[in-house]
Amino acid sequence: MHELSIVQEIITRVNLQRGKDGFSKVRTIEVACGRYSCLSEEQIQSCFDLAAKPSCMEGAKLKLIRSPARYRCANCRTEFADEREDAPRCPSCGAADAVSAIDQATYIRALEVE
Repeated sequence: MHELSIVQEIITRVNLQRGKDGFSKVRTIEVACGRYSCLSEEQIQSCFDLAAKPSCMEGAKLKLIRSPARYRCANCRTEFADEREDAPRCPSCGAADAVSAIDQATYIRALEVE
């Protein structure tokens, strides 16, 4: 269950930020992830609800923000974003079969705190 390791990292990073900023309560955590990430908002929220007790994050809402898919053309090395469901064409050289997805990291995009 990779959700648990992601949730543990989120909790660690929020606690580090809390040490810097001194907030007492977290209301919302926006987590950015790639379009093709296997993360489920329901599953990650359930893991978070269990792992965040008791802490300043108890009861916080996790929101997953999906980033557009990013690609790199294997032919000309151009990087580009594309939101279509079908295989994208490189905007520079037009290659259709020479495109690979770029792995996008999962990270905390924003915190709503008190």
